[in-house]
Amino acid sequence: MSKIIISYQKVEEREQIIKALSTGVKIKKISKPYRKGLYKRIYIDIE
Repeated sequence: MSKIIISYQKVEEREQIIKALSTGVKIKKISKPYRKGLYKRIYIDIE
């Protein structure tokens, strides 16, 4: 299992990245969004 950190400004950016990832790997868990400064970030666990 691996963990990926994604930083984004808009929800559309987040959805686009998750959609691209889900075509190639199995996503196990997506964390709640964390905010620090200008960007938000989420953690994604993949197999």
